[in-house]
Amino acid sequence: MNLNEQEMLAAAVDRELKQLPELRAPETLIARVMSKIERCEEPSARNISWTSWPLRWRIISLSVFATVFCLAAFGIQWLFHAPFGTSLVRQMAQNASGLDVVWNTLSVLAGAAELALQKLGSRFLILSAALLITTYFVCIGLGTMMIQTAIARRKTL
Repeated sequence: MNLNEQEMLAAAVDRELKQLPELRAPETLIARVMSKIERCEEPSARNISWTSWPLRWRIISLSVFATVFCLAAFGIQWLFHAPFGTSLVRQMAQNASGLDVVWNTLSVLAGAAELALQKLGSRFLILSAALLITTYFVCIGLGTMMIQTAIARRKTL
């Protein structure tokens, strides 16, 4: 085919296409496309950081977390000072007489830990727990921030 024949063919095809009636999209197409776009724009629950939660949910979650922390602290204190705890430990030691070496080692370590906890005091324990919890939440926050940055970069690529 030479250049003149190609131009004639293109002109004929163009004429025929212009004579065709304009196609109409289905009535539901616009609604489906718009709902799909809105679904893509809505952030999913796993992409929402704690700071963007509604205020009442942040207060509730913080209250629940504080309650669990306080209950755990009181539970640990009660476990160390409860009379049945020591008798339970003694009964277990008698039942596992074949593991005397292991039990003696664990008893010495537990005694050393209890002595260290008594000498350090409750203020140190509370500050240590607060530091651990703060570090945990900083890691969660940084991880959330990194994931959000990666998602935003992926969308721009």
